[in-house]
Amino acid sequence: MPQSPTIFVRISILALTWLGCSTGTILSSEKELQQFRENYVQLKETVDIKIAQLEFKCKQLEEKDAQLEEEIRLKDQQLKELLSYNARNAPEGAATDLRAVGSNANLRQGTTRMPTSCLDLKAAGFYLNGIYPVVGAQHIELVHCDFSKLTFDPSFQKWIGFADVKSAPTYFHVQRITRDAFKQSNTTVLFNVEHLNVGGAMDVKTGIFTAPRAGKYFFSITGLAWFPVSSYRRIFYIGLYKNSNQIAMAHAGEASTLGQWGPFSSLSTQNLQKGDQLSVEIYRISPDVYLNGNGFVYFTGWLMEEEVVLSL
Repeated sequence: MPQSPTIFVRISILALTWLGCSTGTILSSEKELQQFRENYVQLKETVDIKIAQLEFKCKQLEEKDAQLEEEIRLKDQQLKELLSYNARNAPEGAATDLRAVGSNANLRQGTTRMPTSCLDLKAAGFYLNGIYPVVGAQHIELVHCDFSKLTFDPSFQKWIGFADVKSAPTYFHVQRITRDAFKQSNTTVLFNVEHLNVGGAMDVKTGIFTAPRAGKYFFSITGLAWFPVSSYRRIFYIGLYKNSNQIAMAHAGEASTLGQWGPFSSLSTQNLQKGDQLSVEIYRISPDVYLNGNGFVYFTGWLMEEEVVLSL
């Protein structure tokens, strides 16, 4: 019996020791669990970021793949255009296969006509972007070529305007200085002083201008007509004739008690074909009225715009 307290004490000590160990183990496990949770959250955030980055790169690759497919399609279309163009313009027996299209030298040899577009220039071997002259329907035209673009791109060729190209200059200025009183109707007026006659289209001996090439011309007829003393109005009509047909006219009329000079002028722009002949004629005149012969009658003209395509 005396040992009972001792046994009780030992049992109590053992119980307290076990309880302390259990509490320490529980606290340690909770810390480990908390650390595990924190590590999991960090890992999940890292994985989510990597997934987002991979999804973004995949989207970029898909877009790039679609761009490459479109470029291949456009290149294939361009190649077909070049094949078609080369086949249309190559001389008989010339190669029109892929090797010919890939060679600028072959393309230049297969293109014998003058360029009418940026496509023609590109086929002929031009590659620098810029403004080029090409053959239009009637005139030389200026276009801007962007050879970095595909041929069916609207910005591949931009029309600029017309180029003022003439195969040769044509302009004249003649004058009538005589002592006679010229008053014959339906008769070519002669101009005996040649101040300017570049191109030689105006023949002062015959009074006839012959158009050297097709195009638009400007003509001017100016002068004075004498009107004697008259109680009624006297008239003077003079005209510009093309191939014997009147195409422009000038008029003067006076009723004078002293007699006086009446001025006249005719300005016109005419579309002529090569070989058309122009002359100045009086087609209606009152009695005693006549054309001044003291240097006050002039006939002037020049080529403004040539249909140069017709002479190429």
